[in-house]
Amino acid sequence: MSKISIVVPVYYNSDTLMLLYEDMKAKILHKLGNYELVFVDDGSGDNSWEIMNRVREMDSHVQCVKLSRNFGEHAALLAGLNVCTGDCAVTKQADLQEDSEIILEMYESWKRGNKVVLAVREERDENPVKIFWC
Repeated sequence: MSKISIVVPVYYNSDTLMLLYEDMKAKILHKLGNYELVFVDDGSGDNSWEIMNRVREMDSHVQCVKLSRNFGEHAALLAGLNVCTGDCAVTKQADLQEDSEIILEMYESWKRGNKVVLAVREERDENPVKIFWC
């Protein structure tokens, strides 16, 4: 049976980490079979590291990586991909902007033989002023 790794870069996400885990637990983790969840703290100055480790204590499929300082999201993803042990890996944002169930669809597509599966966000729930300034 194949194993999926879910890599989550974390940067000042202490307010959403437990909600993220609870959402994934309720919606997808029990459907994945063999999985691992890799949280990578990218130099957060809040208590993200403590919350990540609290989740790890609740779920033996969770591992936590702490970078020495903020290197940026791409470096955090690379660090997570470097330590993950799954047959395939998917990334997930810690800010609850993405529906967790998309991971199930992507994983099924990978199991059907697709080597690379991309998801494209069609819209964002953002304040119009923030969208304008981005």
